[in-house]
Amino acid sequence: MLVSLPAEITGDEYGTARYLSIASAPQESELSIIIRERDTAFKRYLATAPLGAPLVIESAKGALVLDSTQTNVCIAGGIGIVPFLSIIASIVRLPSETYVFAINRTPETAVGLAGLSERALQDDHLHLIPVFTRSASLNAASGIESGHLNPAMLRHVSAIPSARFLVTGAHEFVSDTVTMLVTLGIPQATIVTEEFCGYGSYRCPHCAARYAAVPKKT
Repeated sequence: MLVSLPAEITGDEYGTARYLSIASAPQESELSIIIRERDTAFKRYLATAPLGAPLVIESAKGALVLDSTQTNVCIAGGIGIVPFLSIIASIVRLPSETYVFAINRTPETAVGLAGLSERALQDDHLHLIPVFTRSASLNAASGIESGHLNPAMLRHVSAIPSARFLVTGAHEFVSDTVTMLVTLGIPQATIVTEEFCGYGSYRCPHCAARYAAVPKKT
């Protein structure tokens, strides 16, 4: 959903609006988002504004939907796990096999793994594979992978017929992952992506015009 600061708040070169993923499930009483803290006007406002401070929030949108008739493979880079937290929490029991690859630098920087681990113990359709890029001592035998995402880590899912792949995260991560999947023979038509802008120079199509309209600092 698009979240914008009130018109009277002064922004910076990164703008005063962001598309943020919803972390809470539809049936929950509170609407929740999860963000990485950065030194921008937008995130400083979110971090310091008092309870009750106003925000402008537009209707939710997106193409990430689990298919109940197919195996779903969710590949999330860092904060890209957030939409999957909402989707999985909204379903009492997953109707089809769902694999979640959660890629983070370290266990300490991971988001939502505790809840997903608990859910995986209760739902045998949910298979969680944590991947830590900076924890070299871990190994696949523990159910945890170490190092950057690579074809060997996808050995359990790349050969599944009719699997559907949902990839989320920063632009570079999503782009590299899609290239890897296509190289493994995964049809492009079965890959759905959601790229998070605001990391590096990438701006998603939705935000590009808004960022371009903000005067640059001199």
